[in-house]
Amino acid sequence: MDSSADQWAALQRAIDDASAKNRPLILPRGVYPISKTLELKANTQIVGAQSSTVLVAIADPNIAPDGDFLDSMNPQPMIRTVDDPNATIKLGFMRIYAGYPSAYSLLWQAGAHSTIRNARSMRPRAEDGREDNPLAIFRGNGGGRFYVAGLSSSLIDGTTQPLRFYHYQVQPDGAEFRHASNIEVYGMKYEGVKPVITMTGCRNVRVLGEGGGGHPPSVYLVNDSADYLIACIFPQFGSIPLGERDFVLEDGKGTGDANQIILYKRGKPAP
Repeated sequence: MDSSADQWAALQRAIDDASAKNRPLILPRGVYPISKTLELKANTQIVGAQSSTVLVAIADPNIAPDGDFLDSMNPQPMIRTVDDPNATIKLGFMRIYAGYPSAYSLLWQAGAHSTIRNARSMRPRAEDGREDNPLAIFRGNGGGRFYVAGLSSSLIDGTTQPLRFYHYQVQPDGAEFRHASNIEVYGMKYEGVKPVITMTGCRNVRVLGEGGGGHPPSVYLVNDSADYLIACIFPQFGSIPLGERDFVLEDGKGTGDANQIILYKRGKPAP
């Protein structure tokens, strides 16, 4: 394989062929540059032979003049799933490297029967440490189970399908849950200065444990949400003394002080 050549067309053909035959697609170890979004079918299964299997975005008009990743004002996903509540997509053992502001790793719209395992989304840090857009976005029928989800910044936007993370690494930029429901997080790792999770207009969310060297002014920022549980809040070390930090900061009706706690519950979150 030529690791400098655009592999998008060959990969998309392989995905379509394997999906049509209802077979998994095994990607050998290597680097796979792509200039366009890979579209996953409802039954697509892609597994890297090793975790060093890497997808890399091409954002060079000289190489791919009709590529998807040329407009930083309109970033496009490197991988996009079908928007289907009954999808059974499986994705695992690879790295998805979005090296430009014009690309992000994943647009996930597959339902609760889908799975990602050890597929890490990555990109270089900006000079000012700022993330221009989420690296992974969950929308539509996005749901399923994520095992060892390395997503340096992610947005869960308006989803209702059950969505579960078994170790959710969101450093350094945290996660945003926006008007979403039925989310469960079983362990998080975070180092950064922003809130671990910013939650707005959400329902039925459970976060069960987090740790790391993060030191945001507020570990969790919750706006107008109900039926949620945040447990095993880790008293992290950082530049802000523990007595001067809010571990859960709410903005909405009927909120009160919630400083230096290990468990916070509002309403009746259901598993």
